[in-house]
Amino acid sequence: MRFLTSTLILPAFLLAFSSCRTYQYFTLDSPEVPKNSKGDLSWENDTLRLEYGYAGEGGPVWMSIHNKTDKPLYINWKKSAFIKGAFANSLFNPNTQFSASFVGSRGYINSSGSLAGSFQLPEGVDFIPPGIAIARRLSQTVQASSVDISKIDGKPRLQKQKRQNGATHEQADYAFDKAASPLQFKLYLTFVLGNSSAEEFAISHSFYARGLTLTSEKPWAFSPYMSSRGDEFFVK
Repeated sequence: MRFLTSTLILPAFLLAFSSCRTYQYFTLDSPEVPKNSKGDLSWENDTLRLEYGYAGEGGPVWMSIHNKTDKPLYINWKKSAFIKGAFANSLFNPNTQFSASFVGSRGYINSSGSLAGSFQLPEGVDFIPPGIAIARRLSQTVQASSVDISKIDGKPRLQKQKRQNGATHEQADYAFDKAASPLQFKLYLTFVLGNSSAEEFAISHSFYARGLTLTSEKPWAFSPYMSSRGDEFFVK
């Protein structure tokens, strides 16, 4: 009888979401890129440090690239791609928006600064000077529409959360490992270190949805999302 009751409650609970606007909140993870307690996804080697962020509607791809060497570093966006399933989309966009920062010293004098702008890049290559970090928001988004819940294996954890005003809202929480995740993608990046004749090298990182929450709570009212973690985004 208890099994029958829970079997009937689950479809009714999920059906209730269809009567109003439902938001899907995704939490991302990566088998290659470590994540700190603030949800920042950051990877580095002796040459560079990469930081990824996806906060916002649809998961806009934000990236920071820090050149750790004393040589110029180039990223070729025409040879870099966002890969999802069997499809690869080039990350090249002729209208690039960027920002950069630097910290330097000479004797007892320390200096720091920043720059930002918009310009045409017909060749699709960004130059990253030694010791400089650039930040770039790409035109690519992770998930433009909601995931089909009927195709997800496993049952969610159903719970009620209390708002600050004392009212409650219902939500369904799913948890996945990489193999069962309904959302998986990769970023493939091509770099050149040194002069233009230097050999290219590529870095590939994969990401997947580790968690998914269904709720009618809007982003500005949904407490977990209000932390603006880089590993979280939403779809409505």
